[in-house]
Amino acid sequence: AVQGLWMLRLTRRVAALGDASEEFTHGHAVSAQFKQYLDSAAGKHQDEISLVARSLESLTITVMEREAERNTREMELRESETRIREISESLGDGVVVVNPDGTISFMNRRAEQLLGWKEEELLGKNSHENIHYLLPDGRHNPIEECLVHRAIRTGEEFRSGLDYFVRRDGSVFPASLVATPMFRQGEIKGSVVT
Repeated sequence: AVQGLWMLRLTRRVAALGDASEEFTHGHAVSAQFKQYLDSAAGKHQDEISLVARSLESLTITVMEREAERNTREMELRESETRIREISESLGDGVVVVNPDGTISFMNRRAEQLLGWKEEELLGKNSHENIHYLLPDGRHNPIEECLVHRAIRTGEEFRSGLDYFVRRDGSVFPASLVATPMFRQGEIKGSVVT
């Protein structure tokens, strides 16, 4: 009978660990119920079940702290992205960011107005084939001579007082151009075109 009672108490303590785990999984918080389950599992004992209960409590607190840190960092990142977007939208110049493979990854509002495209229509599309492929006389602008792609290839900034871009409707317009390579950890990650 004593062994049966001891086994029953042990089983209840192990079940309380399971209940605590289930409570945390569903609520993803250190609730009063969660703590009660852990206290029931640990009791006043100094055995393996008690150690597991305290370790589970410590682990869940660590998980919550890391999640709070991650949420803070995500919020800071969103705020930073919003600020950068607001700054770029306030510029009077068109800004286009081109990836190393030549695809467009960003356009500000002024670039949309100048080119007649919405950013979402050109994201992931080749910049040269869509906005920089013609000269004013209708001849093809070779990609080898494209300052935007040259900045990506060489890692050097290029400026032109007179270059040409192609609008959505196919019309060509003159513009001064600065193509500046973007670097991250010593590697070229694209070009910013203004």
